[in-house]
Amino acid sequence: MKLHYQSQGQGKPLVIVHGLFGSADNWRSMAKFFSRHYQVINVDLRNHGRSPHSDKQSLADMAEDIFELCQQLSLSKISILGHSLGGKVAMQFVELYEKYVDKLVVVDIAPRQYVELHTPLMDAMMALNMSDFRSRKQVDDALTV
Repeated sequence: MKLHYQSQGQGKPLVIVHGLFGSADNWRSMAKFFSRHYQVINVDLRNHGRSPHSDKQSLADMAEDIFELCQQLSLSKISILGHSLGGKVAMQFVELYEKYVDKLVVVDIAPRQYVELHTPLMDAMMALNMSDFRSRKQVDDALTV
């Protein structure tokens, strides 16, 4: 999957991966700060921001997307910073592609299993046929149970 990304700065590559329901824009100010010392690649994960959408959204799928982006940009060794869900994706990336990682930074996440609080909401959103709606209020009303 071809992820949407923003790139700025020069130096060793630093890939920043946002959290659940976020986008690359969430990290724009920090990316600007880090770009003084690194080439910062700020990504939108699949089903987030301006990246393509897919019915599949496992940690392995998202880590593979990051790997494909690295190949697309000819990056052979990266540092990866992940926030929340992005931290899980970053850890999965390290597990699958360890030799491509220089440094791993995980922000705002504990290395433990979490209760799936958002799964019912995501299932409800995925069940909606968006062509049936003309406004956000209509979508909000359909999700209100």
